[in-house]
Amino acid sequence: MDETADHDAHIAAAAGLTATKTGVAFTPRRPIPAVLVERLVLSSRIVLGV
Repeated sequence: MDETADHDAHIAAAAGLTATKTGVAFTPRRPIPAVLVERLVLSSRIVLGV
């Protein structure tokens, strides 16, 4: 697992989700939480050094 995928898996697990090769499915009834989006953005920036 590469570094980015490791961060994504950690954040998904913290949100009570399971990360898979194809990602995590969200439905209109249960959309992706804004907090999770923010954490993924920050994680990606850290990994990319932005």
